[in-house]
Amino acid sequence: MKKLVTLFVCALIALSTAAQNRLMAETEFESAEKAFSSGRYEDALRNLDKAQEYAGQWLPAISYLRIVSLEKLRRYNTEEVNRYMEYANSNSDNINRDQFREVYAISQKMASATDYNEGERLYNARDYAQALPKLRAAADNGWEQAMNRLGQMYNYGRGVTEDKAMAVEWYRKAAEKGYAVSMSNLANMYYGGSGVTKDYAKAVEWYEKAAANGNVDAMYYAGNAYATGGYGLTQDYAKAFEWYIKAADKGQVNAMVSVGYAYIYGRGVTKSYGEGVIWFNKADESGNLSIETQMYISVYYSDNNHYTESVKWLKKAAERGYADAQQELGERYSMGVEGVTQDYTEALKWYRKAAEQGKVLSMFRLGILYNNGQGVAQNRNEAIKWIRLAAENGSDGAKTWLERNNIR
Repeated sequence: MKKLVTLFVCALIALSTAAQNRLMAETEFESAEKAFSSGRYEDALRNLDKAQEYAGQWLPAISYLRIVSLEKLRRYNTEEVNRYMEYANSNSDNINRDQFREVYAISQKMASATDYNEGERLYNARDYAQALPKLRAAADNGWEQAMNRLGQMYNYGRGVTEDKAMAVEWYRKAAEKGYAVSMSNLANMYYGGSGVTKDYAKAVEWYEKAAANGNVDAMYYAGNAYATGGYGLTQDYAKAFEWYIKAADKGQVNAMVSVGYAYIYGRGVTKSYGEGVIWFNKADESGNLSIETQMYISVYYSDNNHYTESVKWLKKAAERGYADAQQELGERYSMGVEGVTQDYTEALKWYRKAAEQGKVLSMFRLGILYNNGQGVAQNRNEAIKWIRLAAENGSDGAKTWLERNNIR
């Protein structure tokens, strides 16, 4: 009798555990459906893995949702798709026909992966003529990346006659299938009026869709559109700042600079010079700030009489080899203005760097320093060499100096 009671209790426990697992599987699956509906595909996949674990067996509903979630992320699982298709072909009466057609379309797309990969290889090798049919075949089988690449080929005339309208068509096809890169590219076409009528409102519409799909650059571009305004879009600094700060928080360096300027000028946010400086420094610390932007920041500080900061940013650009910045430093050190003490040795150093990169004014200035013995031992021959070079490159001042000194 005691043995029978024990067996009965064990059976109840087993039934209770099975019921609990089934309930947990259903809960995780419902969470996966909600995550998928809201575009959180990675979360959906995590929920599906848990649902599968609790279910303890392969289920077509879980498999379907996993396949389409992966497809949204442009990832593909051949084993999962094949198993679903085998099940569907063997159990046609028990399968959702709409879901079957969707998985079938994905299977066809996967079958054309060879075309896409070969097309990409040829494109990157700049063999555009051979890449074109491969990419077109992949695009015809639903590859959004191939559609986007075809848009680029028509946009820039690579392997085809340049056709901006056709580029827009291919970008739109990929964008309407949810490809964020193409959404941003399509927005760029509207923003620039390339292949379509210039329309900032349409541009922002697509930038925002791309941003919602995780395209950080699109957030920055949306900010630019709102900051500029026009072409169907009302200028709105507050919305511009909203997009700039979203992009900046995700590491978009140009957006960091734009946030800095927004704070400094008080556009869309409370004016704060200190916050602006913080964002400029964040952009610089990222290591991705362009030398042109460093120069631009220097000019801003100079225009607003913040000369110490101006020199700091000017040197950043000059030390990275930006000839305009090098020449400007030469000018400042030569005259002892805007944040530096007059120092002909420093002036000579920076003029030389700029002159060696073809800056004509620096060639002339360098020659004058040699002629006057400023920052260097006087050297008439070296002076004539640089001043003559400046004259040969169109410097009227250098030509006049040579004439006055009877030098041909």
